[in-house]
Amino acid sequence: QDGIHIEICGKAAQTADQWQDAYSLACLENAEDVAAQYSLKYDIPVVHLTNEQLRNGEKGIVGHYQVSEVYKKSSHTDPGSGFPWGRFIAGVKDYREKRESQ
Repeated sequence: QDGIHIEICGKAAQTADQWQDAYSLACLENAEDVAAQYSLKYDIPVVHLTNEQLRNGEKGIVGHYQVSEVYKKSSHTDPGSGFPWGRFIAGVKDYREKRESQ
């Protein structure tokens, strides 16, 4: 009711460089496609929200750590500071555009 959760194989301690190995890139691509499908199905804008936007109930994409910081009901830190948010959001946008044109 409040969100859709996508699991990406990785660790919160993973560095930006570690997100660039072949396995992590494949995981990111799969997650980007899944997020694009959900964004179309549920009219979710493909934007990485700030904590303030999340707190205000705006629709978009957030990390688990943000939900923990805003709602104070867990202590999750994933996907971590090394997560490639720019690449991820761009990938979701690309997959969404491809699916919209199908």
